[in-house]
Amino acid sequence: MGDPTAESKAEAAAALLASGRLDEAEELYLAWLGASPQAIEPYLGLLEVWSARGALERVPRLVVPAGRRWLESGRAETALRLLESAVAAAPDCRDCWGLLGRIRIELRDYLAAEEALERALAGDRP
Repeated sequence: MGDPTAESKAEAAAALLASGRLDEAEELYLAWLGASPQAIEPYLGLLEVWSARGALERVPRLVVPAGRRWLESGRAETALRLLESAVAAAPDCRDCWGLLGRIRIELRDYLAAEEALERALAGDRP
């Protein structure tokens, strides 16, 4: 992270999440995302909140566009981290698996790309 503001936001959001104050944690992550759309931390935090709520239908709308932007701008490792977290939280998200496969191809990890693309083709859309 490196940014003291980001670190304090991460600490505050983690405390809210740990205490079960999911609405407040979500609000903090969304505000952080609005102010810093290139930071991965608010995306990962929202995945945690939505996982805790069972609101995983929101994952593709947030994660897939961000992952695509990062992949297309040369931030494949950041996109990989996000998409790996997304499929861990929402294993039935075909769009997430498909993009993860694309990212793996970009990173020349063809075996993992094949596995991700097979999951994309086999899963049901959330």
